[in-house]
Amino acid sequence: MREQQGVVLREIYDNIKRIQYLPEQAEQVAMLLGEIGEDFRRDNTVEGLLEKRENLLAQMKSQPLPDSREEFEARAILFYILMQIKRFLELKREFVLSHGQRQD
Repeated sequence: MREQQGVVLREIYDNIKRIQYLPEQAEQVAMLLGEIGEDFRRDNTVEGLLEKRENLLAQMKSQPLPDSREEFEARAILFYILMQIKRFLELKREFVLSHGQRQD
């Protein structure tokens, strides 16, 4: 699990470096990453974090379309990062549930 999570984190990092324009959604994704850093514990099934990610994704989908190409590209990268975050958290959830840890 840790090796797979490491690969996903590296992909997230590489995508963050590709962002050349910071739309307002970047702050929201950064806040989610901060929450993950704070709430990521050994026995946490991360259900709450997955729900926050889903809520953020729904909120981003309901926002007006980008006005420029650079905003479009940046938001596309942020969307992809949210997909990677989902995979990262699912790896954690699967591990915790398969090893009989308590749920948070």
